[in-house]
Amino acid sequence: MKRPGDYQEAVEYIEELPRFTKKHSLDHTREFLRLLGDPGLDRKIIHVAGTNGKGSVCAYVASVLQAAGYKVGLFTSPFILCFEERIRVNGENITGEE
Repeated sequence: MKRPGDYQEAVEYIEELPRFTKKHSLDHTREFLRLLGDPGLDRKIIHVAGTNGKGSVCAYVASVLQAAGYKVGLFTSPFILCFEERIRVNGENITGEE
């Protein structure tokens, strides 16, 4: 798997991922996380899955955790206004450089 070198390559890579494909094993996800240095091993993570309501549940959970004083990262998809809003830290969109 080729790692994107800059912001534009990262956006293009993400946008080119197939949206509707057959279900695969978790091997690809595990390899991707390994390439990132297994960031989930030293972080507390809440993964929300299901058919409906994920965006709302994530917004509620992020809001409660942030109000409780935690540093909160939130990934949502798709974006509404700009690509950077897909990844937020304490309610702020990431920048292209990040």
